Amino acid sequence: MNVSRRSFDSYKLISAVVILHFIPSSLVGQIPDTILSAGDTLVSEAQITDSDSLMASSDSLDQVVRIFPQMASLFPPSYEAGVWHYNRQAILSSSAMTLAELLELIPGTMVLRGGDYGTPETAVSFGLASGRIKIFWDGLEWTPLDTGVPDLSRITLAGVKEVRVERRMTGLRIELISLEPSESIPETVIQVGTGDLGTNLLRAELSHPDVLGGALTFAMDRLETRGPNFQNRGSLSGIGVRYGLHMGDKGGLIFDLKSSTPQNDNADLVGKVKRSDWNIRGRWRLLEGLVGEAFVGSSSLAEDSKESASDYHQEYSGRQLGIRANYEIGDLWAAGNARMFSGSIMREKAYDFKVGTNQKNLVAVEASVQGEYWSEQKVSSLGFQAVTAPLLGFSFFGSYEDGTAGSAFISGIQESDMETNDPEIFTKRKGSRLGANFSWGGIDISAAMLHFHADSLRPLGLPIELGSVSLKGGDRNGFEGEINLPLPIRGFKIEGTGQIWEEESSYLPRRMWKGALTYHGLFKESENLEVWAKAGVIGRDSMLLRTLEIDSNHLTRVAALQRWFAHIQVRVVTLNIFVRWENMLGKIDNYDFPGRKQPRFRTIYGIKWILSN
Repeated sequence: MNVSRRSFDSYKLISAVVILHFIPSSLVGQIPDTILSAGDTLVSEAQITDSDSLMASSDSLDQVVRIFPQMASLFPPSYEAGVWHYNRQAILSSSAMTLAELLELIPGTMVLRGGDYGTPETAVSFGLASGRIKIFWDGLEWTPLDTGVPDLSRITLAGVKEVRVERRMTGLRIELISLEPSESIPETVIQVGTGDLGTNLLRAELSHPDVLGGALTFAMDRLETRGPNFQNRGSLSGIGVRYGLHMGDKGGLIFDLKSSTPQNDNADLVGKVKRSDWNIRGRWRLLEGLVGEAFVGSSSLAEDSKESASDYHQEYSGRQLGIRANYEIGDLWAAGNARMFSGSIMREKAYDFKVGTNQKNLVAVEASVQGEYWSEQKVSSLGFQAVTAPLLGFSFFGSYEDGTAGSAFISGIQESDMETNDPEIFTKRKGSRLGANFSWGGIDISAAMLHFHADSLRPLGLPIELGSVSLKGGDRNGFEGEINLPLPIRGFKIEGTGQIWEEESSYLPRRMWKGALTYHGLFKESENLEVWAKAGVIGRDSMLLRTLEIDSNHLTRVAALQRWFAHIQVRVVTLNIFVRWENMLGKIDNYDFPGRKQPRFRTIYGIKWILSN
């Protein structure tokens, strides 16, 4: 493989992880006898997308291991509910190498990139922007600190076990759950890849159920490129350590430390950003079905001054203190959390609460309320959603949300002159989604009407949005649909999604679509041979941004985007070999922002290897 010197230390770190993986358990601690009779155990995970068998082997047995009490189930994920869930197997079997690429698989969601790896990027849906896109990592809000939306280049997939996305008309909520040992023996996952444009992937994860009396997870990640003609370097890298200390079978303490460093060679962007997060959480099963957690965390963000490679200066920091709880009894559930902020985070407090039920033969319903405190002003939002059970193949679904959200990092507002009730901070928005689904004999078709009203449209607040402006809001009506159609040849199917709006808006093209031919097959009686394949297209019409053209009062427009792609992955026992192709037709004018060209063509190939001691 063509590996740059910058990657050499990462290779050494992967080697250290592999060596640690093969150290006998007796050298790091004996697994207690109670591990086989613990009150909280994990045997298998619910698979929402893709196959269960990615991490299986012919001689594997269901293992039982002590884990922390799990939070109650929430609204069941589905296209109808506007909820998507990727568990461990689904993430590993997908083509995604970053969180942004995983989110791009979700219907109605666009990823806006500032260029290649290492440049700022975010995900949007329904034209949402500042204050409307939120990430929660193990229950703590991952606050952007310096932008109006999360910069996804500062988050890696290393050490992430699950990703849950709730796509609402008034907000996009992304929940990340960290990896913890789920087997009574150590496990290592190694991913190594290389390809065009000097692209290299190095990722390693180690989960050990008994290290110094606790459970340890270590993860590292590096994805780098040198760009066309090796003239535009960029990289995403990160490291994470999680240590869980069980106190009996009902709970314990969890310590988390994460650090990420996106870098790029663009002259008009910050060359290096270092983000660090740590938190301490205490989780306990308070009653049967009731799990509570208290947490404290801190985040910091530093930028390279570009005067020297090691000259960091602190820019932002934030602290978070809060509690959360989930309760599940029969078909009912409730979940809530409350958080207090300090430091560079402009909000003082926030809370959200959900209650719902899943009557499997009738309907699944959920109601929610959220609130934020900005100095002396409070804003709130509410929501409701329902999905009926199928009757003669038909089911119906709907959602409604209404509320106000705030963001300090939008155009024209500086921390020094922000007033308590400055109307520029807050945006009010409401929206609805009503539709129906038909499912029969493997055929699945959904269609929905969309509507939202916003009093104003705010920019993203990312550094790549130079000259961004806030716009007057209005009403938008649209339509979206999804189809999954099995083909006569076993294992093949066609899947497609699309959105059409009566009128375009900024960050909201009039049409956007995704479609693919997919294949999945299991072979051998032992099921030790598995194949995934996918080939398709992601596209959208030309799109308006919330920036003004130079010497003009007109909004900036970027050209239509179209990317044909393909991905093949073959599993032999626990060794996975993959190849993926980006922008296969070589379209030369794929832009999300002016002057931020996307890679014209790239092939990446490598392995994903699951090792159990």
